[in-house]
Amino acid sequence: FNNAPDVKAAILKSIEENATLKKQIEESMKEKAAQAKARIVSQAAIVNGVTLYRGILPMPADLVKDMAFQLRNGAEDALVIIGSLHEGKPMLTAAASDNMVKAHGMNVGQIIREAAKLIQGGGGGQPHFATAGGKNADGLSAAVDKFVELAAL
Repeated sequence: FNNAPDVKAAILKSIEENATLKKQIEESMKEKAAQAKARIVSQAAIVNGVTLYRGILPMPADLVKDMAFQLRNGAEDALVIIGSLHEGKPMLTAAASDNMVKAHGMNVGQIIREAAKLIQGGGGGQPHFATAGGKNADGLSAAVDKFVELAAL
């Protein structure tokens, strides 16, 4: 603390600055996530009446999860698959709209297990939401493609 005469005040100031910086980073990440979501929505494809949202993003899992839940509600028949890479760790996040699960029997938890093999990982979840982590970031794009293939749209 550069030999500050009042160490307690210097520590409190440092803690306050740290909290402010954390808030700025969180806001920046939320803004980045909103831009990424807009890009994914603009690139959505309609395949056999199903709105397919897909992409690969450099984001933490919690932001991708929030995005997946927002996107799954974007259409009556919606399927979401997002590959993400954060701190060198690849992750797959999948979601399906309620109608996809009820009317079409979609189970993203089963599909993601198979796709996760391409990132040397595993995972699972429920019929409407699932995640998988792995070790091989190079296989992320292939895993997203495999998920779409296995969904058999």
